[in-house]
Amino acid sequence: MNAGFKEWLCVSVMGASLGLGVFSPSSLRAEEPAPPKPAGSDEAQRLLEKQAQDDKRIKEEIATQANAHLESGKRLFSAFDYEAARQELDMAVRLDPQNEEARKLLVRVNDILSVRRDRIKSAIAQLYGEHQVAIQEKLVELDNRIDWAKRYISQAQTDADLSLTDRIRRYEQAQQALERAKELMKWMPVEVNVEEQQNEVNRLLTESRKAPRGAGAPRTVGPRSGNGARRGTAGPAEKIPRTQDQHAGRPGQGALRNR
Repeated sequence: MNAGFKEWLCVSVMGASLGLGVFSPSSLRAEEPAPPKPAGSDEAQRLLEKQAQDDKRIKEEIATQANAHLESGKRLFSAFDYEAARQELDMAVRLDPQNEEARKLLVRVNDILSVRRDRIKSAIAQLYGEHQVAIQEKLVELDNRIDWAKRYISQAQTDADLSLTDRIRRYEQAQQALERAKELMKWMPVEVNVEEQQNEVNRLLTESRKAPRGAGAPRTVGPRSGNGARRGTAGPAEKIPRTQDQHAGRPGQGALRNR
């Protein structure tokens, strides 16, 4: 064969091979070597995978804790301990904001507590008002007791028609009223100032306890009686001393007889 025929034969065979897909242009090129991997890429990939695993584990632990607080809140809610249930449910929502069950139950608990707080405030306000009314009533009674004691003492000191026994009884009645006043002040709330009443009661008690020693003589002088003596200047138990004429007769008349 000559050279031209050989060249034609080679071209024909290659054309047929390309048509049948036996050879490809890439197979004719020498295989290129793979580019080298950057240093540390395997370590970085391992760290990323470990971080992903840690994140997943932390999320699972948080979800577990949130569910535990949710279950605790549900038990407390069933036991009507709404304050403690609110704390547990609030913690569950903080840990897992996507926990719809915890969020809904927390809203319900807050509504219940809000209503209760309003009721408690109203009850406290009502109780405070009743407390103030009770204090006012005690103060009125205290002043009344002091006024009664003053009236009894005044009667014992100024009423000339009273006997010694009646005057002593008036002083005793005054002391009873004052003792009742002391009892009222004893149980008066500390925020109520009764210092003035206390001083007045002590003064009147001292006066009423000392007075019966001289209760036989009232302070005022009564009108004159028919015989010229002032009525009420001497107590009923006192006796008017006799004059010398009453004990020994009238010496002037006896002397005239002797004459």
